[in-house]
Amino acid sequence: MSRFGSARTGSRAQRWRRTRLRRTGAVVLAVLALWTTWAALRPSAAATVAVTVAARPIAAGTTLGSADLKIVQWPAGVVVPGLLRPAQAAGQVTTGAIAAGEPVTATRLAHSAWKALRPGEQAFTIPLADPQLAALLRAGDRVDLYDPATRRLVVSSARVVMSTTPKVGPHDVTAPGEPTLVIAVEQRNSAQLAGALASATTLGTGLIAAASSRA
Repeated sequence: MSRFGSARTGSRAQRWRRTRLRRTGAVVLAVLALWTTWAALRPSAAATVAVTVAARPIAAGTTLGSADLKIVQWPAGVVVPGLLRPAQAAGQVTTGAIAAGEPVTATRLAHSAWKALRPGEQAFTIPLADPQLAALLRAGDRVDLYDPATRRLVVSSARVVMSTTPKVGPHDVTAPGEPTLVIAVEQRNSAQLAGALASATTLGTGLIAAASSRA
């Protein structure tokens, strides 16, 4: 092959390589353009927050443990007042049933009776002659307490601090406990109430409670 023929062959090879490089570059640029457009148009990931929820159905009167709670991610725009961290909820008692997946909030847990006491008050757990009344009472309600043995008024307008109604779960073979009624009374009435409670315990009865509208 002549020198002229070799030059022409080399020139064609160089042109072919340049053409291939230009085509490859065009493809790369097109892919980058498509990726940039897709990245700009795709919806951004929604912000989330960690929420403590019930890991299973929980009955009222349950003392929460770590197995009852789990953390899930909820949209940040969903506001749930009173949310608690697992460490805050563990060990507390529920005042109502909580469904699986439902957020665990402070409003669903029993507050300490001692924190609710005012200066000069004392708290008493009251056995009732009619335990069903405890299920109808809420913190802040007022009740008059009578001694069934003497039929006399023991305490007037006692303030309800806590009222819970224990429930038995589907796998609980134990008998349900009695509703718990905790009341706060002024110290000057404590001795009279303690005497009535001792008498009711001896007789195996509870005190008679009547709801009061007095503040």
